[in-house]
Amino acid sequence: MSILGRSVVGYGNVLRRLTALLSLLMFCGQGMAAVISSVNVTHILIPPTITLSDINKTYGDAPFTVVANSNSSGALSYSSSNANIATISGNTITLLSAGVVTISVNQVAAGNYTAGSTSATLTVKVQDPHIGVFGDMVKTYGTGTFTLSAPSSNSPGAFTYSISDTNIGTISGNTVTVGNVGIATITATQAAVGNYAGGSTTASLTVNPIAPTLSMANINKIMGDAAFDLTAPTSNSSGAFTYSSSNPSVATINGSKVTVTGIGSATITASQAASGNYTAGSTTATLTVATNLIMNWTLPTTLNSGSVVSSTSTANLPGTFSYSPAAVGYYGANGAANPTQTITATFTPTSSMYSPVSTTVSINVAPQTASFSATGVDQTWAVPTGVSYVQVNAKGAGGGGAGSDGVSGGSGSTGGHVLSVVPVVPATTLTVVVGKGGGNGASAATGTGGGAGGSATAAGYTKQFAGGRGGDAGTEGWSGGGGGGGGAGAVLSATGTPLVVAAGGGGGTGGVSHCSGGGAANAVGTFLQSTGYAGAAGKGSTPGIQPYNDVGGGGGGGGGYYGGLGGALALDIASACAGSSLPAARASGGGNYTVSGSNSAADATTGGGAAGAGATTGAATAGGDGAVVITY
Repeated sequence: MSILGRSVVGYGNVLRRLTALLSLLMFCGQGMAAVISSVNVTHILIPPTITLSDINKTYGDAPFTVVANSNSSGALSYSSSNANIATISGNTITLLSAGVVTISVNQVAAGNYTAGSTSATLTVKVQDPHIGVFGDMVKTYGTGTFTLSAPSSNSPGAFTYSISDTNIGTISGNTVTVGNVGIATITATQAAVGNYAGGSTTASLTVNPIAPTLSMANINKIMGDAAFDLTAPTSNSSGAFTYSSSNPSVATINGSKVTVTGIGSATITASQAASGNYTAGSTTATLTVATNLIMNWTLPTTLNSGSVVSSTSTANLPGTFSYSPAAVGYYGANGAANPTQTITATFTPTSSMYSPVSTTVSINVAPQTASFSATGVDQTWAVPTGVSYVQVNAKGAGGGGAGSDGVSGGSGSTGGHVLSVVPVVPATTLTVVVGKGGGNGASAATGTGGGAGGSATAAGYTKQFAGGRGGDAGTEGWSGGGGGGGGAGAVLSATGTPLVVAAGGGGGTGGVSHCSGGGAANAVGTFLQSTGYAGAAGKGSTPGIQPYNDVGGGGGGGGGYYGGLGGALALDIASACAGSSLPAARASGGGNYTVSGSNSAADATTGGGAAGAGATTGAATAGGDGAVVITY
């Protein structure tokens, strides 16, 4: 627009100038008309009035349109200052991210209006996350631990968890440790991230009580037993117990005390009240009441040694009887007789609810004997089951008398004697050896040659216990032979070890021709000696009248553990009548086996087989046999 050749830009300025011009015309009158008629008036354009309000949106909102208000009809166009936050197509805005962006509006000129523009602020707020269902949880006390599952969410923000009551449970990471009974709130909190705000949701954790673990042992009683207190069942709960009986005719209960009322069975129920983390619970046990145990003890008043103890005892319940000792023997370990003994009788019921019952009874034990004489062979004896010690009365055989030269011959000695209590093994077999007496030496017939020496035997146990043979007559045949040694008496264990040995007596020494005082055999040693004596050599007292002096042979040694040796032949020596002993006429006799027992001289030297007498005017006699008696 141009007024008076000048461009008027503003509409206000144009009005002011027109007003001034009109005033001038009125003042000047007709003179100015010609002037006014010559003024050219042009069209004036004014700016449009455009308005667009600020916009607030949330990330995730749907695309929307905007329309700016304007008094101009010019076309409008829109633009975004940050296409990462929002883009505009036409007048449709699409949100891409949270943030703040400027929306510019531009309008083209139209009609009376120039082009124009304006702007508004678009604020895109972060979106609250859409957190899915976080379900309530129900657990039982004692469950232990479990893992939380994160709720669904459109936000990638990480979840953390917390619990309102750590007495009910604790949380580490996403692992929950179940605690005590109760209800607590578990909160799942999601962190803000990117276009999403932080958020949270909750669920309840309910911990229910668990049933207690109860155990109660069955009870066995016998009719007539005193009232008793129940032992509370084992339980992991501290709740109080109450008790009841299913059968008052068998048992009644007052508190925890049970009174037995009859024979039979009843179910005892123990009920436990709820407490803390545990519900109420109950358990049962069976009470069995049995009849009284009644027994009849009947044992014999006397048993023979070696007998197995038995009885006619009875009981009103099934079971077994046993006895200690199970068998009896007369002798004890100290060697003393034991005629009166105490037997412990025990009854063990088959039912485990009854305890074994014992009593003691005194009985008499009668000793038994087994006697053995000389038979020339080994003999045996079986040890009874109940016998651990026996008394052995063993006698060795006597030595035989010597033959003479018409004057005299030496006599043998008596067998040894052992009386001792020795240990044995029950139910084994012993070997018994009984020696035979020593044989007599033959007398010499004047001028016809010497008499033979006597001999002796034991049983056949390798001839170990046999006596020695007596020596024969002198070389000139004038003197008689020596007597044989007696065999030993012995008892051997099942393994062949000697338990008792009683040595046999030595044989008499042969006579001496024309020498006075024929020699006599030495006595056998006592049972405590380890070696028996030999038969003695012949002795002379004065020089002989004859030019040749014959001395009879030596007596045989008595049988012992090592056997007896034979007597030597006498020598044809004139000095034989001079009183010297002839060493060649001696022979070692067997010894007695060392055992404990009687050591009296009478038992040891005179208790064995009798000595054989030497020949005088008649024949010499043989020694007596031994003997063995076992008392048990």
